[in-house]
This record gives sequence, structure tokens and C-alpha cells, in this order.
Amino acid sequence: MSGSRRLLVATVVAGVVSALGWAGGASAGTAGGSPLIVVDSIVQGSTNAPRERVCVLNSRYLHGEEIVWRIKVIDPVTGEAMDDKQLKRVWVELADGQVVEARYGPHPRTNPTDYFWATSWVIPPGYPSGVLDYTIYAEAKDGRTGSNVKFEVESSMLVILPGSATK
Repeated sequence: MSGSRRLLVATVVAGVVSALGWAGGASAGTAGGSPLIVVDSIVQGSTNAPRERVCVLNSRYLHGEEIVWRIKVIDPVTGEAMDDKQLKRVWVELADGQVVEARYGPHPRTNPTDYFWATSWVIPPGYPSGVLDYTIYAEAKDGRTGSNVKFEVESSMLVILPGSATK
């Protein structure tokens, strides 16, 4: 990461840490420091989707489509993204209790331009339509933890639409 980009990331992280009241020590659920910062985006997976929509940002899905979570975990002390050498585990937990483990790696697979955590889930037939609530958790090897903070704006929420991608 270039020096100017590192400074920008560190400035943004410091602002988030300050705004959320994390500065100045450990928070509940963390061991030995500030909670990890978890950021994510949701993109269309390849299962039952037109090729031109794969890996495109999306928040509306039909039954049978694949939701892909792309996740970066930021160390609030260094401002750097954390990899599989620093993190023990990253996972998505759906409101119904299902857990989907994420893996760290290059993206895209051919000619990678970035490295991050990712996981996916195909919406089964008959799964309830409506807002799909989820939380992303991260656990560092040093015991620190963190989870994502979502926008509480309906148009930004992940929604399963009635209907099916498969005919």
C-alpha cells in the first residue's frame, strides 16, 4: 500500500474508532485492545445469475441465487487489513443461526488485484422472503474481536425477493 493510501486508511480508521467511542482501550468482548473493524460488501455470486451480474454489488436476491460477502478486517492500531496469519476466524452468521465461514485469498482468482476474506450462501427454495439480517464476526489470533455495523436504511438492507432464479 502506498504511503498516501496508508495515511488515508489510517485517518479513516481513526475517525471511525473515535466516532464509535473505541479510542482509549479495550471494549467488551476484546482482549488487550480496541475491537477489530469489519467492513464488507455484498455481490452477486455465479449460481443462477447472468454472467454480466457476477461480482456486481447487489442487495436484492431471488431464491436460488448466490450471495457473496467480501470482507476486510482492519486492525484499528495499524490501519492495515488483516490476513489469515493474523486472524483465527471470520464468519457470517444469519439471523436464523446459520454460520458461513469465510476464507482469505486473492480476488479475482485469475490476475488478482486484491486480497480479502470471502464467503457465499445460495438462498434455498422456500427460505423466507424479506430482509435477511446477518452479522459478520472476526476473531484475531491475539484474542481481539469485531463485528460489522450495518446501515439501518431499508434501501441498503439485504433483501430476499419472492420468486426464484431457477425456472
